[in-house]
Amino acid sequence: MDNMNKYMDNKTGMTLVEVIIAIAVLLTVSTAAITVVSSSMKVKRVSQDYSVATILSAEGIELVRQIRDTNRITHEESNSSIDWTYSMPNQCVNGSGTKCYVDATVAPLHHNRMQFCAGHCPELLFDSNVGYQYSSGDPSGFVRTIGIRITGGSDIMEVSSTVSWQDQSGTNREVVVRENLFDWE
Repeated sequence: MDNMNKYMDNKTGMTLVEVIIAIAVLLTVSTAAITVVSSSMKVKRVSQDYSVATILSAEGIELVRQIRDTNRITHEESNSSIDWTYSMPNQCVNGSGTKCYVDATVAPLHHNRMQFCAGHCPELLFDSNVGYQYSSGDPSGFVRTIGIRITGGSDIMEVSSTVSWQDQSGTNREVVVRENLFDWE
């Protein structure tokens, strides 16, 4: 009988209340950890989108610069009267807020390199072999628009390159890069 009393007096096991409290604490910690991981994944995606948009926007400025430089070099080499805005549609350089897009896969002097956006500019496509462009690939969600205004007695080209997209939560976002290009004739 003494052994039985010893066994009954031993209170080293967990009661049902202690088990329920332990489960509640474990669930609270797990929920908090899942929330932190989920939030950090969203922040990572938004950050990646901003990085891509910034690069695409800067590339838009560089494509306009390349057209300008090619026009000037061609003018110098051929002693021709090619203007520094040659191959840029008039709608794109009139300063009326008209938006255009530039296709990096088209040669700089080709008249189809810079296109006027009738309504909305097209979405960039992504091809893992080529990158971002307009001719092939999967929709990227990014739309790049180029705005140009000639000022300073026609010696300064104010260029803005805007990349817009909608993130996973449905929020519209955009990155704008602006630069002044000069007629270096």
